[in-house]
Amino acid sequence: PMESPVVLVAVPHVLRDYAPDSTVCSARLCERGVHWRVCCYPRGVQLGECGCTAGYVSVFVELLDDLEQLGEVDVCFALDVVAPELVDDSTTPAVVHREVQHVFKFKEGGEQQQDWGLPKFLGLRYVAAHERRLLSDDGTLAIRAACRRQVVANPPDLVRVFTEEDFAAHQLPGLVPSQSQGSEHSFYVPPDIVARELKEKVAKLLSVPAQLLRLWEFDMRNNFTFRPQTLLADDQLIPTSVSSTVSLYAEVSEQPKDVPLATFCPFPHMDSFCLLFLKYFDSTLECVRYTRHACYLTSAKVRGVVLRGERHKGQ
Repeated sequence: PMESPVVLVAVPHVLRDYAPDSTVCSARLCERGVHWRVCCYPRGVQLGECGCTAGYVSVFVELLDDLEQLGEVDVCFALDVVAPELVDDSTTPAVVHREVQHVFKFKEGGEQQQDWGLPKFLGLRYVAAHERRLLSDDGTLAIRAACRRQVVANPPDLVRVFTEEDFAAHQLPGLVPSQSQGSEHSFYVPPDIVARELKEKVAKLLSVPAQLLRLWEFDMRNNFTFRPQTLLADDQLIPTSVSSTVSLYAEVSEQPKDVPLATFCPFPHMDSFCLLFLKYFDSTLECVRYTRHACYLTSAKVRGVVLRGERHKGQ
């Protein structure tokens, strides 16, 4: 099984003066298409009529996605204070261990609760008394957060988007990302979404104009390799696999982004073309290096493909 995603919240100078509403948040964490972040309040939080938790460090897990789309999410996060000198080691035992468990539910017509946590995660008096164990030399408190469980009720399709950078970075064996490999760009979509709507979402995610984008569906081929195989038409419903996961390759046009009408030239007959990723073995560095992607006629000669790849090898 894949390791649970882990993020770090580093609270600098935690024992110094902080404004009552100060917040320090982690980077975004993606667990099977659902996005989270962990927020730390060094001087506690205001809990309505229950008062303020001043004198405590408060930690909350925040759901960043739309609950109406997800319906319900049952989640468990482990929150660990780790020794400063071992903060980069994900196997380091926790100095302090806490867990946050909650079921986020969509409320029709009501205000959605997007975060849940521990208002009294750690007392500041306790931190001061154990400063040498808990804090770095500059007074930083390090909290490691890992998703231990996540269950989405009736989940929509999970879409994983791979980019040319994923292919360029991938080395042998396989030459391309595998079916089990995670993607930095993944999210849930409704089951009846069409490719045009999905393209707009991916374009925004990648900061690329939609007209410069084409989406290819991955498919398992006869030789058991996993490859971008089928170009999605704009009006096509997104296909759903048995696992409710769709893997797509986002092909970006090489035309300049500042050209207003720049777009892909349409294929007259899609069956006549195939998408290729050109790599070569660098004998000096003894590694496989990426050249480029390109669409070729299925009738193209191998020599022509190789020569075209040679011209781009130095770019």
